[in-house]
Amino acid sequence: MEVIYILFGFLLMGSVVILFLPRREERWSWLIAFLGAAGTFSLGVRYLLYGGEFLPNSYFFCDSLSAFMLLGIGFFGMVVSLYAKKFPFPSPSRFFTFFLLTLFAASGVVSSHNLFFLLFFWGILGILLFAMVSLTGYESADSAKKTALIIIGSDAFLLFGIAGIWYLTGTVEITALHIPITRWLSGGIFLSIAIAGLAKAGAMPFHSWIPDISETASIPVMAFLPASLDKLLGIYLLARICNGIFVVHEGLWLLLRSIGALTILGGVFMALVQKDIRKLLAYHAVSQVGYMVIGIASATPFGVLGGLFHMVNHALYKSALFLGAGVIQQKVASTYIKSLGGLAPKMPYTFFSMLIASLAISGIPPLNGFFSKLFIYRGLLDSAGKGGISWLLLLTAAMLGSALTLASFLKLLYAAFLGRERSSRNLFDSLGRDRSSRLISEAPVEIVIPQVLLAFFCIIFGLFFKRVSTGFFGSYVFGFLASIPPEKSFFILDLSLAMLLAAIGAGMILFIALFSKPIRLSPPFIGGEAVTESMCSTGEEFYKTIQEMEPFSSLYRMADQKVFDLYESLRSFSRILATGLRSLHTGGVGTYIAWVLVGMIAILFLLSRQAGFL
Repeated sequence: MEVIYILFGFLLMGSVVILFLPRREERWSWLIAFLGAAGTFSLGVRYLLYGGEFLPNSYFFCDSLSAFMLLGIGFFGMVVSLYAKKFPFPSPSRFFTFFLLTLFAASGVVSSHNLFFLLFFWGILGILLFAMVSLTGYESADSAKKTALIIIGSDAFLLFGIAGIWYLTGTVEITALHIPITRWLSGGIFLSIAIAGLAKAGAMPFHSWIPDISETASIPVMAFLPASLDKLLGIYLLARICNGIFVVHEGLWLLLRSIGALTILGGVFMALVQKDIRKLLAYHAVSQVGYMVIGIASATPFGVLGGLFHMVNHALYKSALFLGAGVIQQKVASTYIKSLGGLAPKMPYTFFSMLIASLAISGIPPLNGFFSKLFIYRGLLDSAGKGGISWLLLLTAAMLGSALTLASFLKLLYAAFLGRERSSRNLFDSLGRDRSSRLISEAPVEIVIPQVLLAFFCIIFGLFFKRVSTGFFGSYVFGFLASIPPEKSFFILDLSLAMLLAAIGAGMILFIALFSKPIRLSPPFIGGEAVTESMCSTGEEFYKTIQEMEPFSSLYRMADQKVFDLYESLRSFSRILATGLRSLHTGGVGTYIAWVLVGMIAILFLLSRQAGFL
């Protein structure tokens, strides 16, 4: 029997076993979930090393991209299951049941050779996302409903797209498809499937479900789904249709790049002014999708390689950041920036992991985020001339987004770890009792290890960026777009890195030379008054000037009013439409007869024109 069927059987049986475990044995549910994730990871290793084979019925297959996706699903599953072992769930059995079913559906998506099978597993993921967001109970009801409507609504577009592919070609096998986009119909089919991928990944304007669930969903759910798994699957689908299933023309490439740039800037500007760590991370989860979309839409080998590499890097550092936010929430009982400060000496491992992840997401060398962004920049330069000066605007947006990302994470690190310690009266647990800062300490080892492991991979993937990126995605990317590039192409990246590191080293030497003399420390003097806590910045005021500056103040005000929220816009439109239709139903017989007569006249008019009488 093919091993993928064995994996599916284990994941399904494991979910059933966990669901019916006695309450006193629920502590073992994490182990079954961990073994399921490890099995998924092992299958990815097997396919990556020995190659995936088509099954006789051609329902499932595994190329290098699918193999790596299985690796990523399994790896992040293992990390989150270990973290969730000590996380206080109201019902651990429900979480781990949904967790295993999510692994089952995600593995089915990335290994499906038949698009209808992919649709089946994709639909299951939408239901499971709603179920996992709803685990926190009544407080997550609204955000879970919104998530379901956006994701399941986008699944309808996927259905239309796959049906259209079958109508055009008569087949739905991925490797048999190569559809040139030459007509409105093929372009509409491409966009329908792209909408499903962009909504799953969280690109604008389908992004609003991620910030909403960040306020109510549990941290393991956020680390497993929006931070890692949904990004992997959404970008996987986008990469499939852009590199293989369709032959995309420049107009659609430009549209996708524009969506990517809008997502980068919109997400990072919203993150810049957030007062809650979870929402700040959620908006950055949106912003980073833009880099992946731009990379893939550059349609160049280095751009696509960077987009896929950034997909992996984002899952690493964003999961580490969400897990760190979970530790802060447990220990301080708050994720509001004004309630935090001075946590670095009390939680050194959490501080280390979040520091590395923050620098990585900001694109600081030599961490992994720097190199994936560098690949994307190189891809945009390679695409120069295809869309006029659009490449220059896109490059500017991407680099500005990276700078603003660093700014917002400097705010986060200062507020949570390096700023002045908040007094105990500002710290409350879930029961409303005072918690002294003396009780704040590092998390248990089961929670610390996943964070540190993710930070470690951010460093390793940066130091060995060439081997990691080309080893995982090289055969897939260059097999579709070009031959393996010569070494001089990578030499340009190596030279850029060397010059950047040399500049940083020179700056550090100059700093040490100029400021190595002893510095006299004296207490601050503010108008002769003693410095109180109210005089110290909490980090919440960072970049408040931007929020009050035109035209940003108007844009932020519109964002607060949900003007840019597609879900809210459609809901308002549906209410207006429903009100209009309701006004037509007056209950009067005369009104209904009048509408019948109008309809009959319209039908007669159309029939007359068809018959040639008019």
